Amino acid sequence: MKNKNYNWFYWVAQLGGWGLYLGLSIFDDFARGRITAYNSLYTFLVIISGLLISHLFRFIINREKIISKPIQQQILLLLLMVACGALLQSASHILISIFMRTAEVKTLNFSVAVLTYVTWFIIFMLWMMLYLFYQYVERARSKFINELKMTAMRNEMELTNLRTQLNPHFMFNSMNSIRALIDENPANAKTAVTKLAALLRSTLQLSKRNYISLKEEMDIVNDYLYLEKMRFEERLEFSFDIDHDMREIKFPPLMLQTVVENAIKHGISKLTQGGSITISAKTENDVHVIRVINTGKLERTGEDNRGIGLLNTLKRLRLLYGKNANVELYEKDNLVFSELRIPVKH
Repeated sequence: MKNKNYNWFYWVAQLGGWGLYLGLSIFDDFARGRITAYNSLYTFLVIISGLLISHLFRFIINREKIISKPIQQQILLLLLMVACGALLQSASHILISIFMRTAEVKTLNFSVAVLTYVTWFIIFMLWMMLYLFYQYVERARSKFINELKMTAMRNEMELTNLRTQLNPHFMFNSMNSIRALIDENPANAKTAVTKLAALLRSTLQLSKRNYISLKEEMDIVNDYLYLEKMRFEERLEFSFDIDHDMREIKFPPLMLQTVVENAIKHGISKLTQGGSITISAKTENDVHVIRVINTGKLERTGEDNRGIGLLNTLKRLRLLYGKNANVELYEKDNLVFSELRIPVKH
């Protein structure tokens, strides 16, 4: 498709440019009162010769890959081509004049030949500059597009790697929850296995997509919290506060799930009396803010308290939404806040 579009544009520009030259030449003859079919044919033949020579330039440039050569070689080769092309076109111009016995033959001398050569040298030099300008712009655009494609491929590979890290983490946590139920409450363990099977099926289907709606993600989170509720019983309470217009926003799959797991693992499971988890989603100042608020204390593990799960979440957000996306983790009034901040796309 690219070659077809390029050839189409080239021929439109080529025929349009030489056609404009033909039109201006005929208008000049008309203004001087010497417009005849004979003169117009003569001008047409001269321009056909110029079109063929300029097309030959293009053939040589592409065949010899002149634009890929060092700049000094490019300049020398292109000047040589223009000089030879102007000489060839001047000779054609004069030969057509002699063959058609135009008025120009009577005034033909060395000075006229030199002037003809200089005129065509300038015309072909302008043609060459325009053609090269387009070539350089096209090469720069192609390079930019290729770089974008390479970046997208690298990002996709990194996102795939991150997802492969998240899925086993989620599965092992869920199976550990069920294992704890087997001895305590076999009936609940059986129900949990059924829930887990349905949950894993939907998780595997959704994880193949780059984006899902927040509503779909919340279905997974709700099933996961149901499983954890069976394990923790009265030690775990959870609630949701999701703005209605947030439910359909596009969201990377299993990202919120990871944050909720993190709240269970580092928060609720370490509290003897248990605690609560609240998930809220609102739009604040052109930013989608999704908060997971859990009872507990923030563990001080160093300068950055975000663990592997949250750091992976941050990487995914930055890859998909740019540097303005963020994951924040902080403590306030015996509550730990995990915030996903996603810029609104306008």
